[in-house]
Amino acid sequence: MNEKLKVLPETKVAVQKIPQPRTRNLELRTIPHEKKYKAYVVSHTHWDREWYFPFERYRLRLVRMLDETFQTLRSVKGYKSFTLDGYTAALEDYLEIRPESEGKIKKLVQQGKLHVGPWYVLADEWLSSGEALIRNLLVGTRIAESFGKCMRVGYVPDPFGHISQLPQILQGFAIRSFLFARGMGDEGETLGSEFIWKAPDQHSRVLAVHLVGHYDNFGRMGYPVLYGWVPGKYDFDLARERFKKLLPEITRHARTSLLLLCNGGDHHGPQKDLPQVLKVLQKEFPNIQFHHASFEEYLSALEKISRNKLVEHQGEFRGSRYAPIIPGVASTHLEVKNENEKALKALERYAEPLSALVSLMCPEYVPLRSVLEKAWKYVLLSHAHDSLSACSDDEVVEEVLVRLKKGRQVAEGVMEEALNALGFYAPQPASLLEYVETPQQGRVAIYNPSGRKRSDLCVMSIPGPWLKAWGMDLPLSVTDNAGFEVPVQRLSETTEAVELVFPVEGVPPLGVKEFTLKHHAAPLPETHLKAGARGVENQWVRLEVYEDGSVSLFHKELGISCDPLLMLEDQEDAGDSYNWSPAENSQTLSSRGLPASIRVVHAGPWMSQLEVRKTLDLPLGLEAHGKSRSLEKIPTEFVSLITLRADSPRVDVEIRWENRVKDHRVRAVIASPWKEGKIYAETPFDVVERPACYKPKAPWREPPTPTWQQKRFVSLVSSERVGMTVFNEALPEYEVRQVGERRQEIALTLLRCVGLISRRSLPTRSHQAGPLLEIPGAQMQGPWTARYSVLLHKGDPIEARVWEEAERFVWPFLTGIGQNVPSRISLGGISLVSQVQPESVTISALKRAQDQENIILRLFNYHSRSVPAKVTLSKVPRSIYQTDLNEKRVKHLVFKKTDSEALFTSIMGPKEISTFELVYDG
Repeated sequence: MNEKLKVLPETKVAVQKIPQPRTRNLELRTIPHEKKYKAYVVSHTHWDREWYFPFERYRLRLVRMLDETFQTLRSVKGYKSFTLDGYTAALEDYLEIRPESEGKIKKLVQQGKLHVGPWYVLADEWLSSGEALIRNLLVGTRIAESFGKCMRVGYVPDPFGHISQLPQILQGFAIRSFLFARGMGDEGETLGSEFIWKAPDQHSRVLAVHLVGHYDNFGRMGYPVLYGWVPGKYDFDLARERFKKLLPEITRHARTSLLLLCNGGDHHGPQKDLPQVLKVLQKEFPNIQFHHASFEEYLSALEKISRNKLVEHQGEFRGSRYAPIIPGVASTHLEVKNENEKALKALERYAEPLSALVSLMCPEYVPLRSVLEKAWKYVLLSHAHDSLSACSDDEVVEEVLVRLKKGRQVAEGVMEEALNALGFYAPQPASLLEYVETPQQGRVAIYNPSGRKRSDLCVMSIPGPWLKAWGMDLPLSVTDNAGFEVPVQRLSETTEAVELVFPVEGVPPLGVKEFTLKHHAAPLPETHLKAGARGVENQWVRLEVYEDGSVSLFHKELGISCDPLLMLEDQEDAGDSYNWSPAENSQTLSSRGLPASIRVVHAGPWMSQLEVRKTLDLPLGLEAHGKSRSLEKIPTEFVSLITLRADSPRVDVEIRWENRVKDHRVRAVIASPWKEGKIYAETPFDVVERPACYKPKAPWREPPTPTWQQKRFVSLVSSERVGMTVFNEALPEYEVRQVGERRQEIALTLLRCVGLISRRSLPTRSHQAGPLLEIPGAQMQGPWTARYSVLLHKGDPIEARVWEEAERFVWPFLTGIGQNVPSRISLGGISLVSQVQPESVTISALKRAQDQENIILRLFNYHSRSVPAKVTLSKVPRSIYQTDLNEKRVKHLVFKKTDSEALFTSIMGPKEISTFELVYDG
């Protein structure tokens, strides 16, 4: 092992998250501690596929460990069972090396000695997506079942906090439990170690068990070290003393007479002498009945004695009173987060829906199911908590990036095939045009990745040689099949390509509409969009750029301003991959007051754009002692592009620069117009209300941090119910700060650069969180681009339906150019789902079914109240079933139909995820 790799007594840390807990029955007396207990001892391993070593280094150990485990299960008397960390990718990893052992594994699983599943990987829930978490279980449960039995336990021991919707996702797979170690805050003192966790839909509930003392609380019992080389045999005195220290802690939190002891840890194999250890502990602690068991046995017993006796809780888990959640992983290696969002977007919003649509519209198009399955596996393998969070060795990060890119590449190939089947070329690089037949003149297909009919601006690049071959000169116009014509604004022109922007109307949800480009000599129209040397405005908002490059945004109807909308802030980062931390002599630099150059880039009827350039002198890094920033500085030019469109009050900001400094954090500061308001953030399948920072009632293992994770947006809402929402593209970390008595502001992390997996201790974390390993790749040297957007609106994010604007920002139209074949697109466009009502219900997925050729449609209700979801299908199915998330049929639905449409209705509960199977002939 590398000498730098001092693996600490505590091997991992977690991401934190605790919403304002809503706990029922706070006055309820907890069940008195019985004098006698039954302790369920579960043998397991927590196997990180990659972390401070790359995957292949760990796989060699995995093979040796599982060889030993299988031998132990077959030959050691009294050693009853072993749990393979709740995920199945490890089985695939092992069988690639030992394919002859498949039958042996199946036998052990079927005998109840080896417990596998239900996950494919133990994912980071915040950085994943709601759909990816569902696919994780779809893949993992099927692999486990192929070996004979899936462990139906919501086992998530190490991921860094837990999303509010996890109970609903688990219950959708007939999983009624949740075992976890990280994320509990002060509510743990009330809830205890056993409680009921309820999802926002108000009916999904799981039996939750907090692993007090962590998932290794009984690991290597009787040995002097929990991690590292283990000498000799167990020492009974050590076992007794360690258990004596553990017992008061777990019984204090226990709400029943059943105790859960976890005999395992990071990369542990089986403790072969465990039966002997349990025998001697039984003699020493006669009031405790020790039982070598499985998680399922423990949960079955717990459910029987605790029904209707446990406290109920609702909300996300992002606290760190008992175990750290290492929140800094949200902004470590942001290029990983960026590639992840690209891959998820390509799969969920483009490849899967297009493939499903075209397979029904074009009978000769036969999608390759296994191709998308492979793409999902590439992505899911990168979602393991140490992988996607990137608190890992640089070689690990390189492999994660490659897998994510492979997943995206497969998705892009599927998108291209689907467009070809419709008679259109996908966008082509100019260097490859010689291999493609010149397309039919002027035919354009536009695909809408949103789950609602969309009218929006379309940005499109057309190869210059094709325009020349068509004999088509600028300016151009675009006409839809109904004859509606609009002029096209040119954004840029080179010999290789012309970039255009134009408005389009009524592109159907997850569908395609055809348009025609042609020469148009008339002048561009006048619109409400006006650009000047220092500002730009449309009918909703006015932007003004000051001499120092900071920007103010004024909303005309609401009468409020964001000032600044754009200000940059650079501060040192004396932390590591797990936690940001200030230096002893902290220094924050601001772009405010520095000179800037400003110019108009685009001034057209559909889109206007300003460019702001300014230079900050940034310290080279930290001084050698780490207590302050370097005296040596590097001038760094930031180029900001501020875009306003004719059709929206949203303001888009793109910031580019060359990062040449180390150990620092760059953030954009966006000021709200009010001094205090509520905070909302999007998480997978939810929009949660949060505090600015937790206020602990007692010292926490890891002090609360004011930075939080988000998906696509964070919103501030004033007491007058006016909102400011900041959208982001793969920038998952934000902080809401109070600036004196004047205002609230959002600090959005654009880049964070560090050089170590872990330091020994930090002001923001009192202990070492991982190996002391240098990771120069995490310094993120080189060019970087960050994108965010700001919207002022009435009401909270649900009332304002801000997710629709988020879709427009992060899910652009996909365009194709017509081939020399007849079009497959009918007048008005083609889609499978022509309408979903009401507006609070959105389409989460449209895809081929996991196990058959039918179509799966998944909906999500953003509202906190029940609504009747009405779905209109443009192709009539033979039958419709409502299914669970596992795609198992729950009930047959009656629907109305005409020759061309079908309509079905389903009542959706608050924030409910509903899945439907559409059965078509052929």
